[in-house]
Amino acid sequence: MIQTEALSQSESTIAEMVVAVLADKLGRPPRSIRMDDDLLRDLGIDSMSMAEMTVLAEQAVGVRIPGNELLDAQTVGDLVRLLSRQSRSGNRLESAVP
Repeated sequence: MIQTEALSQSESTIAEMVVAVLADKLGRPPRSIRMDDDLLRDLGIDSMSMAEMTVLAEQAVGVRIPGNELLDAQTVGDLVRLLSRQSRSGNRLESAVP
């Protein structure tokens, strides 16, 4: 189970989405991914995998993360907080519908 006690309701929802994306791409059960897991050290996510998973997480949440801010995400929790912050600031993805 995701440790979400310290997260707001919207962050908790985003955390569930991020964990689902990570679990799917890593082939791991969601319950094995913790908010304090280091993306590189604990989960083995390299820069190419991080780019792919970021796009998937952005699509799941519906927001865009500026590339320079993505460099600050070292843990799963960092990524969740970054997506949550972008969601609150209204940095939404452009619709794919013409």
